Amino acid sequence: MNPAPSPVPAYGMETAANGSDNRPGTMPQHPQAGGSSGGSAKASLQCTLTAGNGDARNSTIPLLPDQEVPIGRMHQMDFFEKLLPDQDHLACISRKHLTARLHRGGHLVEIENVSQNTVSINDRNIAQGEKGELREGGILRFTARERPILEFRLKSDDQPGNSFATRMN
Repeated sequence: MNPAPSPVPAYGMETAANGSDNRPGTMPQHPQAGGSSGGSAKASLQCTLTAGNGDARNSTIPLLPDQEVPIGRMHQMDFFEKLLPDQDHLACISRKHLTARLHRGGHLVEIENVSQNTVSINDRNIAQGEKGELREGGILRFTARERPILEFRLKSDDQPGNSFATRMN
């Protein structure tokens, strides 16, 4: 008798030999993206641009102090799908695209790209396995065919007035 499959996906075992996706349904393992940063988050990544029809204004990913937060379709379920309803654009966001670690009282995030898809910080490309620093007000950009499809700004929760102008395509 075989044991029941684990509800948590096994990393590195997502694709069967025949190319089909054999993972069980994904479950969020970290703070959910949404309209508010919630409880203990000291900062968030606030979406300021989307190539899709999604509403970027209230789309944020909360970050936790000194904790690695994975970012991608597997970890912020339905978040990227709402911002990028076009499947070609959505395909450029990996299940686990990058990790973000909040430092210095919410004013600096260390970004590590763990995806083959490139991201950029302030127009500097960050390839797979590379790290970069995103400072408050800096731009984290996801691209498709060298065109921006999503942009996020680091927003500290202790910043007075806390608003950035939203740019929409």
